[in-house]
Amino acid sequence: MMTDRAIKFHTDIDGMVKQGSSYIDAIVQWCEQNDQEVESVVDIIKMDQNSILKIQQEAESLNFLKPMARLPV
Repeated sequence: MMTDRAIKFHTDIDGMVKQGSSYIDAIVQWCEQNDQEVESVVDIIKMDQNSILKIQQEAESLNFLKPMARLPV
């Protein structure tokens, strides 16, 4: 179950992304604005599988991660 803090975090991140920011940049920016370390929001990010997938896809497209093997659909 998501806490109020987690819901606000994901809402804020989604809003930043809709304004044109990438997920990774939005998370870093949110942490800077809220005086938080990026490591402190990892558990919040892990609560939403959809966010994990979006961040992973973005990281792969930026060559931060090797592409994961995916089954053909």
